[in-house]
Amino acid sequence: MDTEIEKIHDNHIEVIQAKGLTLLAKADSGHWITFDANEQVGGNDAAIRPFETFLTSLAGCTAMDVISILKKMKVEFKDFKMNLFVNRAKQHPRIPIEILIEYLFVGDNIPEAKVEKAITLSQDKYCSVSAVVK
Repeated sequence: MDTEIEKIHDNHIEVIQAKGLTLLAKADSGHWITFDANEQVGGNDAAIRPFETFLTSLAGCTAMDVISILKKMKVEFKDFKMNLFVNRAKQHPRIPIEILIEYLFVGDNIPEAKVEKAITLSQDKYCSVSAVVK
């Protein structure tokens, strides 16, 4: 599909209905993901929800940044894990009203100041998903 509208945009996402609210989406990278809703709203409960995907994108974006920045700073660690906690508005559109990101590093003598700097750089400069959330 080579339309005029595609030529003026930086990214293109294609969405195809599989069955009911089960949707397949493909990004410019060529990779497909599946979305669905729970059965109470007409879905098949067969895949991740769109909002969960958005939050996963936020977590993945900042995690990749922080890991890359720390590598450039020559900070070594044995393991990394992240938790993202969200409180959403009670009324629709149920936007996030609070997001807490917990970065967990395992290793010896990990310099806290460098970790804090990497997180700040990710949140304030590099992570495009964080910028959208702000």
